[in-house]
Amino acid sequence: MHFARTATVDCASNPNYKRFFQLSFASSMIYKIRNFVRINALRIIYYCVVYSYLQYCIVSYGLACDSVLQPLNAIHNNVLRALTFSNFKCHIIALYKQPFCLIKDIYHLELSKLMNKFHNNTLPQSYNGFFQKITETHCHITRSAANQNYFVPRVGSSLGKRNLTYQGTVAWSSIPQEFKNFSCGRFSKNYKKFLIALYNT
Repeated sequence: MHFARTATVDCASNPNYKRFFQLSFASSMIYKIRNFVRINALRIIYYCVVYSYLQYCIVSYGLACDSVLQPLNAIHNNVLRALTFSNFKCHIIALYKQPFCLIKDIYHLELSKLMNKFHNNTLPQSYNGFFQKITETHCHITRSAANQNYFVPRVGSSLGKRNLTYQGTVAWSSIPQEFKNFSCGRFSKNYKKFLIALYNT
């Protein structure tokens, strides 16, 4: 309870305070029912109540600075401790060896899914022109062009690096080549498994 009170005070002026209180409620609920339901049921509750709430609009709010996202990370770790019956003092890395993602990786996954949809021309027309293929900027055969990457715009500040065009192109460049031509559903499933596997390396 002391943790919850401290984090609430820190979140008082945080634009993500509604998400914080939703996760606080979920954490409390899971602590209360975890001894009465099976672990599979707890995971379903997590994905319905917690993951879906984190996932919603994360491509926008995930661009926020670390000080804004830190309270969400803290309470998300608390949710996973409740879900996995872990000690409150356990290291967070142990929590993510389960099939769960860090918030920064949920953001990266959703941003990568957006880029995959753009790459497969399945986004609305309003996204046209957001990203430009390297092959459209020059005709040289480079590694980036061969990897189907997009042109990374030049930015002169940390604020510029939070731009969707910059973040999207950088995220796409980090994706292994074998995933890039997957359909949207296949990409989401396989790339999430890939990200989770990195926690165990």
